[in-house]
Amino acid sequence: MAEDPLVSGGVELAPGVYAPPDAVRFSFSRSGGPGGQNVNKLNTKAELWIAVSALRGLHPDARNRLRAVAGSRLTQQDEVHIVSEEHRT
Repeated sequence: MAEDPLVSGGVELAPGVYAPPDAVRFSFSRSGGPGGQNVNKLNTKAELWIAVSALRGLHPDARNRLRAVAGSRLTQQDEVHIVSEEHRT
């Protein structure tokens, strides 16, 4: 019987699609560009890496489509890299 990903500390990314905790990384840093009084003082840039090969519950065809649509966001380490630095909230 398969172990429940939530019980083992997995992260649910979509209904039925899970990633083990070590397959998901976050990073926060200072965002560039114009700001105001708080510019260069707050960590407003967020980055997320998800290891595609570690995803569980994703059909192999869907995994390949994810890699295809990720385009330049797919790293050589087979991770999807997402960056947000537009919003402070």
